[in-house]
Amino acid sequence: VTRARDRKMVEFQQRLTTALEEAKENGVSDIAVRKILESELPSLPIYRKTGCSISRCVYAFIFYLLPLVTFILFIGYGVWNYAQGYPCYYFVPEPLREILGPLADCNFCKEIDHVPRLSELSNVEFIQKYGFTGQPIVVTDATKSWKASSVFSYKFFKQLYLSRPESMVNDKQNGQFFQYSSNIRSIYELFNMSEDSVQFRNERWYVGWSTGDGEIRNELGKYFSDPYFVPRHVSEFDSEEEEEEGEPFLAWIFMGAPGPGASLHIDHVGSPSWQAQLVGKKTWTLVPPPECANMCKSLNATINTGDMSELRSVSMLPMVHNELLIVTYEV
Repeated sequence: VTRARDRKMVEFQQRLTTALEEAKENGVSDIAVRKILESELPSLPIYRKTGCSISRCVYAFIFYLLPLVTFILFIGYGVWNYAQGYPCYYFVPEPLREILGPLADCNFCKEIDHVPRLSELSNVEFIQKYGFTGQPIVVTDATKSWKASSVFSYKFFKQLYLSRPESMVNDKQNGQFFQYSSNIRSIYELFNMSEDSVQFRNERWYVGWSTGDGEIRNELGKYFSDPYFVPRHVSEFDSEEEEEEGEPFLAWIFMGAPGPGASLHIDHVGSPSWQAQLVGKKTWTLVPPPECANMCKSLNATINTGDMSELRSVSMLPMVHNELLIVTYEV
């Protein structure tokens, strides 16, 4: 096919040269010849065959242009993250991270069919029955001695952060901020909103962030303590392990308006965690991983003011969860 096309091209060039010479002998001007060629040449079969066919254009786009554009966007994304002060140049998207993750052992959840509400839970009972299993629990008296329930509020956190401007930079570098479906993108934006926005008059919002600043973390630690039912050696081991890895202990704060909170997701954390409800109530939906859907049940648990949920036990089992209802009329 290529040789035939080359032969036709040579023949076409010879005929064109002959035609130009005859036109010149007959007194046809170069301008007239050029106009004829510009109007007639694109319609000739030989011209169309030497153009960019659909298959050749698609091939050039897939194997040349697309990789180049992807590479430029990849570099640009890394530079943008660096300019924003993020600790990583690139982040693996959450859906891809979950798809590529290891399969869960479904034995951890096949016998779980409810979320018990407990009180006066001893260290021994917690360790023997719940601490190293996939069983989520709600402890109703875990925050009775805390000052946080009467102190923590939007106003409290705003005064705390604005009095330490450098803490916002530290939280951005060492912590995380989740805006979820709201338009609030950072701690700075959260605590510089108008009063109408704070009271949800403009739009509902729900956010969460981790305390990466040491001074903020120490100040918050004055108002709450580790759960009384978790043995001290477990908490100490967890803290020492994080210090050895060079990662500071992170406390998470979530606040927002009534309505849906976070969408269905998996928290990829490296240590046990608990959640204390200080104001309002929150309904959690716990869903087993897809590979365990035929063996394990989905669960719902409503956490009221003063309750503490132990949704991920010491053994760190992968339960998917969703925050369905956040009722915090008093932020």
